[in-house]
Amino acid sequence: MVRSFEDKVQTGLDFVLIDEADSILIDEARTPLLISDRKEEDLSLYLKANDLVKTMLQDDYEIDEHKRLIWLNDAGIEKAERFWQVRSLYTADNQPLLRITMLLLRAHFLMHKDKDYVVLEEEVLIVDPHTGRALPGRRFNDGLHQAIEAKEEVEVHEESRTLATITIQNYFRMYQKIAGMTGTAKTEEEEFRQIYGLDVVVIPTNLRVNREDMPDDVFYTEKEKGRAIVYEVSWRHAKGQPTLIGTSSIKSNEWISSLLTKAGIPHQILNAKNHAQEAEIIAKAGQRGMVTLATNMAGRGTDIKLSEEVYKLGGLAVIGTERHESRRIDLQLMGRSGRRGDPGFSKFMVSIEDDLLEQFDNKRWENFRTKLKRKHPHDGKPVNSPKISRFIVDAQKRIEGANYDLRKDLLSYDEVIDLQRKIVYKERDEVLRRNKLGVSSEKILREVASKVFREAQSEEEQEELFEKQKELLGGTKFPYTFDQVTLMEPREVGEKIVAWHNTVRRKFPADTIAMIEKEVYLNLMDQMWVIHLDEMVQLREGIHLRAYGQQDPLVMYQKEGAALFEKFQADYHFYFAHALLELDPDGLVVG
Repeated sequence: MVRSFEDKVQTGLDFVLIDEADSILIDEARTPLLISDRKEEDLSLYLKANDLVKTMLQDDYEIDEHKRLIWLNDAGIEKAERFWQVRSLYTADNQPLLRITMLLLRAHFLMHKDKDYVVLEEEVLIVDPHTGRALPGRRFNDGLHQAIEAKEEVEVHEESRTLATITIQNYFRMYQKIAGMTGTAKTEEEEFRQIYGLDVVVIPTNLRVNREDMPDDVFYTEKEKGRAIVYEVSWRHAKGQPTLIGTSSIKSNEWISSLLTKAGIPHQILNAKNHAQEAEIIAKAGQRGMVTLATNMAGRGTDIKLSEEVYKLGGLAVIGTERHESRRIDLQLMGRSGRRGDPGFSKFMVSIEDDLLEQFDNKRWENFRTKLKRKHPHDGKPVNSPKISRFIVDAQKRIEGANYDLRKDLLSYDEVIDLQRKIVYKERDEVLRRNKLGVSSEKILREVASKVFREAQSEEEQEELFEKQKELLGGTKFPYTFDQVTLMEPREVGEKIVAWHNTVRRKFPADTIAMIEKEVYLNLMDQMWVIHLDEMVQLREGIHLRAYGQQDPLVMYQKEGAALFEKFQADYHFYFAHALLELDPDGLVVG
């Protein structure tokens, strides 16, 4: 996006070495990288759409939690059309209303407070789903952040518009050679190979792992699980063994905290709401008798140091309060204990009411769960069955598969823009390297001029089109009349316009005209690219509806995206030609 080649800061993309490679190449790969700017729009529409969505009943929309999709059914469409007072939500004119309605639906029914985001000091902050950390300065793109602000009734800030975008996958695949390291990549071996062409090599630890990893304790209800966690923590706390309790969300973090408080167990809390104190909290977590309650924040890049006394007590005990969507995050939590040959302990205490199993859509699991509930003795003891452990792993694998599909889907759609992006940035780099456009400007003028005067059919229509195009191509300065143009071949029109323009060009100093052409060309290219990206986002948002018409959404996106790209190229060439023909050497001030 720079204006001179010397301002580019990145050298050739030869080799990249990535720390925490699975976090970057897999977890982060569900959202594209963006450079954005503010976009002017009517923010009151978000507040109005919020009022509409508050009236939505379950019969008005359908939801697919795994694919993170939501759509209006017939009843919802009717309700929205009555609210907005339009005949059809699906016409081009009403696209902004449809888009904002869908954004508010996503905000209300797919984005969950204290899981996907937190509200701190009247500000909506994204929570990283893999680390549990709040991400100040980052915002959900394409209007989703504004929709959440409207839902939470805090100030709705201006939406950003995308100036440049690329997926993590496509960005890193631009490097000649990729390498990286992480403690938890083996479970994603297939994805590393398929997407990045990387093999995963497991390097044995320098010192033997002395951590004792126990099988899961599974409880019938969340309440029983909560009681068992408190009991497990209390006797370890009584003997002085430090304990780290891992939760997957702020909500369950606060629930366990309330149980520990009732039981009189002192503890320190770490989640996205107090992440500023993270280093201080982790520094104390290995001390005698310390109980630390943390979201996934305590999962990466943290060494919990143990005192000599704690070594003799068995090291740090890690208690997981539920299995995560990804087995890697479970392994990261377990890995907080038993570092560099230290002693340690880990165990997950889960219930069949946990989100992971509640959302597990599997007939065999449903039947097994019903039988379990019938046998439930209400004695608070765990039902430790290898069968349940297998179901938990199946549920995790299914969600990992769904997340992989999301990333692959994102990549498939980005491949379309990636081709376009490579063409645009290659041309942009060539323009930056040259000091002048020269032949390119002549070529564009010739191409535009020969095209615009040959599209109409009848003479009347042709004259009307001529006046319109003349206005755009130089206005009153345009050197030919309609009668003159009609006698020329399209190619001849192009040549005459170039010849006329060259007489104007020669009135400028050579370096001045070169600088003007280059600046105008880059300006128009960048402005039109931003508009094009916006149009591609709009196309992407509505494309899944094509599946109802038995069309492949990806194929339609490729086809319609190619048409939009052709239009983008034609548009900035046309406006560049217009700008050249508007040049006025007499009005130029040099200095």
